[in-house]
Amino acid sequence: MVNFEVTAAALQAWSSQHNLIEEAIAGAKIFLHNNEQDEATIGLQPVFDYRQIIFEMDKQSLVFQGSLPYPYVDTRIGLFLRNEDGVYYRGLEPVGHYRLITAANGEAVDDYLIINEPYQAKP
Repeated sequence: MVNFEVTAAALQAWSSQHNLIEEAIAGAKIFLHNNEQDEATIGLQPVFDYRQIIFEMDKQSLVFQGSLPYPYVDTRIGLFLRNEDGVYYRGLEPVGHYRLITAANGEAVDDYLIINEPYQAKP
């Protein structure tokens, strides 16, 4: 029988050792900054100022059967705007998320920025 508490503790220690949450937040900030510059270059108007984004760790998953031919850790950071007027949990309105994909050696192998449709830049 697998003891998932022991497995989870080992994965949390591995994540901390490789600073995955901090790396993911830093990567999200860079991605958002570059995305804003790219959008401006092609004449799109941003719906929000990326510097107002609040970053919160959403989840980390060990993927051992997935699209890559090896196991990896998927760190997902939620992207939020403060909105006390809405019906949002803790006053945080979700606008998207960022995912950092990390191989077993701690190397980042891919990342994704997803902006929810209503918050995407407009022409």
